[in-house]
Amino acid sequence: MAEEREAKFEEVLKYVRNGLSVSKACKEQNTVGETLFYKMVGESVEREKNYERAREKRADVIFEEIKEIADKQDKDVYIDSEGNEKTDHNIVQRSRLQIDARKWMLGKMNPKKYSDSSKLDLTTNGESINIISLGNGIDPNESIS
Repeated sequence: MAEEREAKFEEVLKYVRNGLSVSKACKEQNTVGETLFYKMVGESVEREKNYERAREKRADVIFEEIKEIADKQDKDVYIDSEGNEKTDHNIVQRSRLQIDARKWMLGKMNPKKYSDSSKLDLTTNGESINIISLGNGIDPNESIS
């Protein structure tokens, strides 16, 4: 029984690694329910690590999808009834929406790796910070009036 349950847990992880959400993965045949899955994740550090790796892989799969969508051009252009080549702007916009949605998801899933914004986090551990002049002609020790 425990081996079967573990195999079903691993099946969910396989689906997640291939790009599915946990919710969708748990709806696939021969897997565990979502509640049981999360309970099992919390039961062991090893399962937590495996789940985290699966989520990282899922993000990489979504990243690859973005590249595929961006490179796909087969339906962007069509020939109208008069034989003229036309751009199908609906297809182009749909592709843009798909890419933007995936970029947003990746930024939420793994902001350190996929976020557009960069943050600078400075900690001083109680020590003072020295101001460094960057050659802009302003003396950091001079008072501003």
